[in-house]
Amino acid sequence: MAEGELKRGISNEKLTWFIAVAAFTILNLWPIWSVRFPSMQDYPQHISQVQILSEYYNPDYDYSEYFTASLKPAPYATFYAITLFLTYFLTIEIAGKATISVYILLITLISLKISLQMKRGSPPWGILLLFPFAFNQQYFLGYMNYLLSLPLLLLALMDQKNLIKGQGSFRPLLINFLWMTALFFTHPFTFLVYIFLSFINITLYCREPNDYKWIIPHILLAILLFSVWFFTANPVEVSTFPSKAKGLFWIPFNESFVYYLYIFTGMLWYDGPDRTLIYLWSALAALIVLSSFGHKKRDCDYPFEYFVFFAIITIAIFLLPFAKWVFTYINLRLTAVSYFFLALAAGRVNFRGISKVVFIVILSTIMIHSVVKQRNISNEIEEIKPLLEKIPPKSSILPLIFDNDSPELDSRFFDPHLHNHDYYYILTGGGLSPYIPDSPLLPVHFKPGLKPPAPGDYVPHLFKWELHGSYYDYFLIRGLRKGILSYMSEKAVLLDRSGKWLLFKKKY
Repeated sequence: MAEGELKRGISNEKLTWFIAVAAFTILNLWPIWSVRFPSMQDYPQHISQVQILSEYYNPDYDYSEYFTASLKPAPYATFYAITLFLTYFLTIEIAGKATISVYILLITLISLKISLQMKRGSPPWGILLLFPFAFNQQYFLGYMNYLLSLPLLLLALMDQKNLIKGQGSFRPLLINFLWMTALFFTHPFTFLVYIFLSFINITLYCREPNDYKWIIPHILLAILLFSVWFFTANPVEVSTFPSKAKGLFWIPFNESFVYYLYIFTGMLWYDGPDRTLIYLWSALAALIVLSSFGHKKRDCDYPFEYFVFFAIITIAIFLLPFAKWVFTYINLRLTAVSYFFLALAAGRVNFRGISKVVFIVILSTIMIHSVVKQRNISNEIEEIKPLLEKIPPKSSILPLIFDNDSPELDSRFFDPHLHNHDYYYILTGGGLSPYIPDSPLLPVHFKPGLKPPAPGDYVPHLFKWELHGSYYDYFLIRGLRKGILSYMSEKAVLLDRSGKWLLFKKKY
């Protein structure tokens, strides 16, 4: 009788677990689908690339006059490939949000996969931390392909043990090859992290000669794949760089530390941290520590390598450089990887009784707090919409962003309004602005000699009528600088205002 009651108790707890996973999934999807514009800094750039790709040969637009557009099967292609495919069935805005949702759904898949792999014991409640950690710094920065690569990294590493112990089975070999290929085409940096952590997996789990049979060729293939791409299609022409740009650059330890803390301080620090969120995370951390020591260990074979991965990645954040050549945020990108492994390591915590309820309540409060923050940022972004809709199709636009900050995000690392003008390609279509990214990793570029001169997106104060003005029909200004209204009024007329945005049209 006691055994039957125990089984029913475990069954009920697993049902509650699946309900919690579903609820957190919906909560994570809410800030993506409940607003017009996601609260992601670089997202307008990425979605505009897909818009140009999808409408490149459409005679109603003039993209082919100014740009080259080609999506190649190479690293950094996943977001564009998925979204471009979805535009055949959905509008561009819905297709973009659907691709962002893939990131969230992959996190849900990880949670379910770990739970289903556990043969006994209570569900791993701690890994629900994955859901608030999904809204990390890289999410607010809008690094789309990097975000998609994060759950792929975890899934690829989780299945490597099956490859090591596969005993010649074709299935684990195929599964790992598919994860590895998906990761390669999504982001090269995360692919390198995968190769490095694969050697940690080998160290932890290869005990007999036969264990190396499939994993070593698999890793060698990964190294070969990356090397062929890097040395034959290197996205950086090193010879053109000045000598100072070819070296390594570290940021101070305290800046890396503050950046790591951002997710626990509401993405704010230098502009004043969010104390409410600090209290919530502190309470959650205390609960996890108390639950770790207050209950006996799990009666299950929960993976221990996640804590090893967490420790290695976290240490690397403070040892690796910030930049190498034009590659930036090298060490800071690892913060999201560290968070994810921290969540998986927390799956070892055996929450019981009231501690489980308190854990879910605090976690839900943190999630709701993030949802509100994202909605506030999205509302700020939407201020530009009425002005973009006033600009006719196929117009040339120069953004002059004197104020690219938001009270919701720290101004030291975030510029949430720097690329809002790229929604013009989505809302109206055609035309151009000068700030299409120059990275060879992206599919869209200006044709040689057709990129109009511009002062630079971070230096709008360098704008001069005689240098730049003749190339543009409209000017979008966010934030007022002393004398800018009188200077713009010399050769342009103010058409409208919306929030902090102003729209000028050049006089003819």
